[in-house]
Amino acid sequence: MTTTPEESLFEVPNGVLVHLAWVATPGLFWHSTENSAWYTKSKELIDAFFKAGGKKIINIGSCAEYSDLTLSKITETDAIGGNTLYGANKSALSKYIETMHTSNFTNLRVFNLYGLSEKSGRIIPDCIDKLRRGERFFLNEPKQIRDFIYIGDLIKILITTIENNAVGHLNLGTGMGMSIESVVELIEEKLGIFGKVDKSKDYPRPSMVVASTTKFEETFPNFELTGIDDGLSETIFERGN
Repeated sequence: MTTTPEESLFEVPNGVLVHLAWVATPGLFWHSTENSAWYTKSKELIDAFFKAGGKKIINIGSCAEYSDLTLSKITETDAIGGNTLYGANKSALSKYIETMHTSNFTNLRVFNLYGLSEKSGRIIPDCIDKLRRGERFFLNEPKQIRDFIYIGDLIKILITTIENNAVGHLNLGTGMGMSIESVVELIEEKLGIFGKVDKSKDYPRPSMVVASTTKFEETFPNFELTGIDDGLSETIFERGN
């Protein structure tokens, strides 16, 4: 009997599968049709893993899975489906995992990730790099409120989650909303570079994408998340070296 490429990966039984397979290129990922292909292949990969005796999957999800952007904090039970092709595929996979592997998964719905070695094309690295080069930085939607999570925290939580029992869907955010323009102003202050940021005066009604951290705090009661001030300091230092 022949095996599929996915099944051949798991000829030796594995305990935990960490899944991160998505197109995430800044400027492209929201509407990339490649993520629809990744959705299909990811289902095959996950099924092959459990067929081979795998015990648990940790899927790196996203706040883009959620459908409604309101002025309330988002809980793990809020409606999903996404507002982009990326979000739709992410949420479809998390639904599939929940349906097919009910008690054996953790889906970390990561909010706005930033930090070390981040590629240009996203707001925080672009702002830092352009200001340092003496270029102007244009902020398209300054009033949008977002929850920014430092990548170092994701890594620590991921390691802890590998060691712990599966917990289903879990928001990974700080629970603290901050306008994008406030983040940029903090970057200006830390760099000591001012007067180089242009802000759009024509933007939609502000939306809020902030995690409810109730379940996270119950799951990891002693975990201290990195504040935006310290996280930006680390990020700025790393990008300058």
